[in-house]
Amino acid sequence: MTHRTATTRTAWATGRVSAERATVIGAAVDKLSPTIPEQVVEDAQVDLGDHAQSLTFTQLQVAGDTPR
Repeated sequence: MTHRTATTRTAWATGRVSAERATVIGAAVDKLSPTIPEQVVEDAQVDLGDHAQSLTFTQLQVAGDTPR
């Protein structure tokens, strides 16, 4: 994970998402272009964290790999 994944690290540290799911979200964020505004990156992490509560691990991986 990079400096852009602070929101995901916080979600993991507070127990909102598991380490496995945080890794999936972090990997998705790391794939984003550096030209994408930080607020958009943060919003994407929040959205994936929300979805992590109801999606299976595989579904979350697919969601993280799907361009929006």
